[in-house]
Amino acid sequence: MCIVNGHGNEARGGDVVVDTNLNSPSAAGDPFRGVTPFLTVIANSAQAAVGSAYAGPHPVGEKIPVKNRNGSAFVEIRDLPPSEVVVLTNRP
Repeated sequence: MCIVNGHGNEARGGDVVVDTNLNSPSAAGDPFRGVTPFLTVIANSAQAAVGSAYAGPHPVGEKIPVKNRNGSAFVEIRDLPPSEVVVLTNRP
């Protein structure tokens, strides 16, 4: 999944809906091995620009848990810097 903050001046975030069937403990291929489902950050454009000094949100390698509310699955993305991108996957 690719998330883009298209705002040029302000950090943004939100709850991003994901497919419940692909992101459940019983998902095909058992990617979560029975634990709480998560998405892993595999790219962060702000981190790529700064390098090892990056201290912002959603660094590469972070595991963001899949949450459920009223039958919908989602991940919480918060404070994504202006004009930045994060890429996540639910498969190793």
